[in-house]
Amino acid sequence: MTSWMNWELADDVGENPTGVPAEFEFSIEYDFDPGDTYTCDKNKYPDYPATVTLTKALCKKISAEQGQSRLPAQNEIDDLTQWFWSVLDKNQEIRDQIETFGLEQMAFESEMTMDD
Repeated sequence: MTSWMNWELADDVGENPTGVPAEFEFSIEYDFDPGDTYTCDKNKYPDYPATVTLTKALCKKISAEQGQSRLPAQNEIDDLTQWFWSVLDKNQEIRDQIETFGLEQMAFESEMTMDD
């Protein structure tokens, strides 16, 4: 199942394509695989847990240190997307946080539909 989430990524030193310290809001597409978490008697399968695979990212907003927010310019979008993926490649902790958030988001949606 494909879904989207918003995620803010901060760059306090200006290593991003804009060259200035800023916070970036990304819309992230991801695929959710619920895994095979339960047998008929509700015993968990530890071998096949639910997973999230990040598939796309798009910068939706840039907030500079001066407190001003703006949309990314058309010529910045590809560079910001590449920068986003490079940050995740260098920092597994951030990737794990995003994937965990996606799992939690899907678990919440599942609980909502089960109770309805």
